[in-house]
Amino acid sequence: MNRNFLMLLIIISVVLSGCKTYDTTFTVPAPVPLVEAYPATSNTTAIQDSLIIPDTLTVTDALKTVLIKNPELSVYTYEIRAREADVLQASLMPNPEGSYEMENFAGGKDYRGFGGTEITLTAGQLIEVSGKRGKRTEVARLSGELAGWDYQSVKLKVFLETTNAFYEVLTLQQQMVQAVQLQALAEKLEQAVAKRVEAGAMSPAGYSRAKIETEKARVGVQSYRFELEAAKDRLASLWGADKADFKGVKGAIILTDSLPALGNLAFLLKQNPGLARMESEKRLRQAELELQKAQGVPDPFISAGYRRLQETGTNAFVAGVSVPIPFFNRNQGGVRKAAIRLQQMEDMRRAVELSLWKELSLQYGKLLSVTYKARSLGKNIIPQAEKSMQIIMKGYRQGKFTFLDVLDAQRTLFQSYTDYLQALADYRKQVSAIEMLTGQPLLTMNEK
Repeated sequence: MNRNFLMLLIIISVVLSGCKTYDTTFTVPAPVPLVEAYPATSNTTAIQDSLIIPDTLTVTDALKTVLIKNPELSVYTYEIRAREADVLQASLMPNPEGSYEMENFAGGKDYRGFGGTEITLTAGQLIEVSGKRGKRTEVARLSGELAGWDYQSVKLKVFLETTNAFYEVLTLQQQMVQAVQLQALAEKLEQAVAKRVEAGAMSPAGYSRAKIETEKARVGVQSYRFELEAAKDRLASLWGADKADFKGVKGAIILTDSLPALGNLAFLLKQNPGLARMESEKRLRQAELELQKAQGVPDPFISAGYRRLQETGTNAFVAGVSVPIPFFNRNQGGVRKAAIRLQQMEDMRRAVELSLWKELSLQYGKLLSVTYKARSLGKNIIPQAEKSMQIIMKGYRQGKFTFLDVLDAQRTLFQSYTDYLQALADYRKQVSAIEMLTGQPLLTMNEK
């Protein structure tokens, strides 16, 4: 009995071993061109163990560190691995079923005890038809591709958050330098006023005014110092640090000579991961529709086994097939829902394209505005303010201008410097906003 049943199981195993296998791998989409533009960040796993954060960061140092250590990115890498497991699970066949039955025992008359017992051992297998397993695997595989696109979207977001945080630190460093220079100038002016008061050429009230300006300059330096430390901490938090583990940053924000036309940027919107993933999602919806159609086809359950008839002392084989009758449920709702979801995709794509275009147009207008402001400050206003400051300081020493004239010229010059640095920072933010939309480098970075 055991030998015959074993042979049956071997036959079933051989049949099942010849069943078709399916590809259980999926490709994570490549990083967008903006991220690929930094070769030093393209193979972060190779340098993860030896990563050392320098005292003075470049923008590439910051990006390399954040792409390795950012907790949000780590979450998505685990998600991709989980989707890989989903694909593997979807590709597996249903397990075969085994059963043991004993009939006609412990009854009355001729069936007392176990003399008339019939023992049946069977093995059965659900046979999936209409390519259900392959279609199920394809749905899981395409879902994995979407997780890959989500990962690239988050990587781009973190990439640009880091860039903005880096240039915020850089701007505050430069503003700090300006504030220190303003303090030094205020102290020199205070000393000059003190000498004029001692010489009787100026009232003591002027000296009090000079001391107030010096103190305001010191407060300004301290204020920038606090802001700078907070900005450094924000940058470091992007790679999971509680406090800034570097001393400063180095680099420059350089205005481009010419900006690309809005139409050219609109053409690059296809680089946006949110739009590019729509193609994978469309294929996923199509695969889901095919799977739902296949789910409406009933799967037969085939079984075969061995029966021992104790009463006659004979053996026999048994076999059977059972098939659900799709009289009421042919998965009509599932097919209809999947078809609607597929039709929905086209409208979703148009909505995303329209939203991206509107945002690009808005950000491009802001970029033109801050670019014009930064150029005007750098090429016209600051040179004029510097020239005016020199003339007034020279005239003040000759008695041609008052102390108030000097203060006014001083404030105008340093406010122009501050406005210029802020305009450069706003310019960098607008560049990042457009790069976020296009996924394409808009400018050549100064530090790589």
